[in-house]
Amino acid sequence: MPDPNLTIPAGSMPLWLVRYNDRRIATHERRAARYSHRWPALRTRRTRRALVTLLMLTLLVAVASSIATFWQLAAATPVFLIATLGSLIPLTLIRITNDAVADAPAQALDEIQLAQRNAARSLTYVLLIPTGIAIFLVTNFLGHSEYVAGETVTAVGWLFVAALLSLACLPDILLTWWLPDDEQE
Repeated sequence: MPDPNLTIPAGSMPLWLVRYNDRRIATHERRAARYSHRWPALRTRRTRRALVTLLMLTLLVAVASSIATFWQLAAATPVFLIATLGSLIPLTLIRITNDAVADAPAQALDEIQLAQRNAARSLTYVLLIPTGIAIFLVTNFLGHSEYVAGETVTAVGWLFVAALLSLACLPDILLTWWLPDDEQE
């Protein structure tokens, strides 16, 4: 299926973009074939939702510990780093069990998957706008201060990393939550 969001007409698409899209499709299909047989027990709706819950908990701990770094930088930073790096495990398992639909090229998806992927991306984009405005306002506020402690700058950085990581995981979270059970063959 051609990408409905591509603004370049098919006849005038540059050759490098055609090759890039073809390479993305081949890479996605190769990875899907490689991981499609792994962890069949994780491919049930209940287990995938448990992975989503685990991912959301690790992201919540990352956000909460990044907020805690404003008061206790030394104590909250290790918790933040462990939660942030720990969120990569359920995220990887989620991406394997839902065939990485959130990042798949449009040509590799059917109509339902494409509509769900676009809806998840749209929601993430809508939430990214206020996050970007908040980043601008906080950095603008800190930039006009006479003195900003290094701990405050670090805490703001951790908070932005946690917020952006949470938003980056949101399409995978939504698509995995919406995904039905695999049909038994």
